[in-house]
Amino acid sequence: MNIILKSVYKDPIWELKMGYYPSPFGLALLAFDSKGNLYALHFVSEGSIHAEETLKNSFSEAVWTSNPSGAAQLGKELFSAPSESSVSLVLYGTEFQQRVWSALLQIPVGNTMTYSELAAFAGVPRAVRAVASEVARNQIAYFVPCHRIIPKHGKNVGEYRWGRALKEKLLNSEKEVYGNIDLTT
Repeated sequence: MNIILKSVYKDPIWELKMGYYPSPFGLALLAFDSKGNLYALHFVSEGSIHAEETLKNSFSEAVWTSNPSGAAQLGKELFSAPSESSVSLVLYGTEFQQRVWSALLQIPVGNTMTYSELAAFAGVPRAVRAVASEVARNQIAYFVPCHRIIPKHGKNVGEYRWGRALKEKLLNSEKEVYGNIDLTT
């Protein structure tokens, strides 16, 4: 996968497409452009009627169109062989957000970090709360692995925008493939 950094101040989004894909971890709502670049992947809870509205609010300047077949094709490529995918992830945000999300991308599969470790890794060790806020604003679930951030106390995996159960499922999936993950880092 390639990473494209786009500034909210310099690179306006004109058109985005959206559609749903039944990922291995549950139904996902994808936002992408005409080139197939991924801007967002949100997991959708059963009965959630606000998923599209939430997504549109995250990219309020975009013009939206529905594209179920494009989402199916993109989702299949993303989830069948992520490491071989030619899809680009677009990190659309401020410089600070991009710094935090880029740091998330460097956490190896099968590893976890605490918020303070991530802040130090991103070069802003005194900005733990700000880093935590930007982790929560991550638009590309799973592929920008905010699920790998756990609380310092180590009592559980912590909260997750799409629910603790999904976070545990993601971490356990990585654990099955890549070995034992120490959740008490």
